[in-house]
Amino acid sequence: MPARRLHKAKEYRRQAKEAQDVAKWISLLDVKQQLLETAQYLERLAEIEEQEAQKIISTETLKP
Repeated sequence: MPARRLHKAKEYRRQAKEAQDVAKWISLLDVKQQLLETAQYLERLAEIEEQEAQKIISTETLKP
């Protein structure tokens, strides 16, 4: 289960990077801002997935 969450986090980060890269080339400010906000959101989702994975890993290592 932690591996699945870490995989999701990696995918969110990939998508965030893609949005940031596209935003660099967009000249329309409102579209650029939307892409950057999407990237921030995806980064936050990645952080949440990593935190949840870490909780699972910590719980599993505490089990006798």
